[in-house]
Amino acid sequence: MAYAQFVEGRADEALQTLARAHEGDGDQVALALLKARVLHRLKQLQAALEALAPIQSGARLPEVQGLRALLWLDVGDTTRATEQADLALQADPDQHEAGIVRGTLALWSQRVQESTAAFERVLAKHPESGRAWLGLGQNLMLGGEVAGARALLERASTTMPDHIGTWHALAWCQLLEGDLAGAKRSFDKAFALDRTFGETHGGYALVHALRFERKEAEESIKRASRLDPQGRTARYAQSVLLMDEGRVEEARKVIDDMLARSPGVGALPADFIFRLRELVRPRG
Repeated sequence: MAYAQFVEGRADEALQTLARAHEGDGDQVALALLKARVLHRLKQLQAALEALAPIQSGARLPEVQGLRALLWLDVGDTTRATEQADLALQADPDQHEAGIVRGTLALWSQRVQESTAAFERVLAKHPESGRAWLGLGQNLMLGGEVAGARALLERASTTMPDHIGTWHALAWCQLLEGDLAGAKRSFDKAFALDRTFGETHGGYALVHALRFERKEAEESIKRASRLDPQGRTARYAQSVLLMDEGRVEEARKVIDDMLARSPGVGALPADFIFRLRELVRPRG
């Protein structure tokens, strides 16, 4: 019953059903895995890790280790994520979540070939893995294949519509194509999932700035900066506003300073934002 509720997207109900299970009722490893997956869906990451903590052996240990790896990745602890993924993949080279972690960590280090191979291996066994489609799409974006990336990211968004990162990646892909309306729709999807996520407000700020809607852009920048002082997208929006005032060197410095603080995947150089401004500038 709990599994059926989980598959149907009724995670809260699934958790309530699992709460009625008692010690000795069925396979405890299976119950722990299902509970952890439900809690992961509910973004209760520490609670999900606690649900898996008692499982230290058994035939399904690689699955437990793989799910632990993905949870640590989403917590932001890449050291523990790597450790658990390596253990899982040593025992089962096709373990789903561990493969996603390996591909994602390679993506974040811009080791595109290694990342692509990891995600493709995941998809060979799990063709509906939204996280793998997301990773492949981001790899194509890094390589400048925007149209192909958009197709993969749209598939990822269909597979896991409740994943904010997917909507953000799709929005950036749409921005790279100059599709401001599409990017706005994707940021709207992210906003519906979490109204307090700073990067979504930064996305709104960038769309407003690119539309020459200065007042709205400034308001969104303030909200984004308050929610996430280190957020990147609000800095891109700020640079567009400076650029439109003719303060090009200041605009470049805003981005260069941001890149110095937070390099890595998703961080695009100043030249990108200059090209984007020209791409969406009205002609006539």
